[in-house]
Amino acid sequence: MAAASTAVTMLPLVDAVSLNFTAPIFVTIMASLILRETVRLRRWTAVAIGFGGMLVIVRPGFQEFNLGHLLVMGDAIIWAAAVILVRILSRREPPIVIVSHMFVWVTPLSLIPTLFVWVWPSPQIWLWMVAMAACSTVGHILATRALAAAEASAVMPFDYIRLIFFASAGYLFFGELPDEWTLVGAAIIVASSLYIMRREAIVARQRAAAERMADGAEDDN
Repeated sequence: MAAASTAVTMLPLVDAVSLNFTAPIFVTIMASLILRETVRLRRWTAVAIGFGGMLVIVRPGFQEFNLGHLLVMGDAIIWAAAVILVRILSRREPPIVIVSHMFVWVTPLSLIPTLFVWVWPSPQIWLWMVAMAACSTVGHILATRALAAAEASAVMPFDYIRLIFFASAGYLFFGELPDEWTLVGAAIIVASSLYIMRREAIVARQRAAAERMADGAEDDN
């Protein structure tokens, strides 16, 4: 979180968020290796296409890499590891407990480095910070519920859709107008996410039908 917050001050908002969207790639890899989740070729392909859309937006090789880019990439890897941990914990703990524990530990850990640069916020800044904390809490609860309800490798590709909202916020609040490459990349990302949604719906229906057939066979016996 600290790495991403710092990177936003060094990069345009859309660039920072785009690079952060490498997290689903790492989640899919970790889910396959650590959680032993089945990740079939079509899902790998859709995730790769979404990653390709991100590259269209970032256009690597056409801009200089700096510390901000490295911080965002590091944050993506750490975030992916956190998603895997949430997936493991959700087997035994309800989402609200997981989120509560996260904030309990984040507070003292973030307080230590903060003491070296602390400046008392103005009343207006306090209001913004409270609003940010409220949004963050609700977002974490929703994300935790999603990870508890489905496989991590299926949930995380939908995180790409956030790019559209960040691009809109960058334009509304900072005057950062997305160019044609951003629009093309966003279209690719949305298309890949919608394809994954469709595939997951088909698989869910097939799984439910198989379970009904199995239950019916047991009843006959």
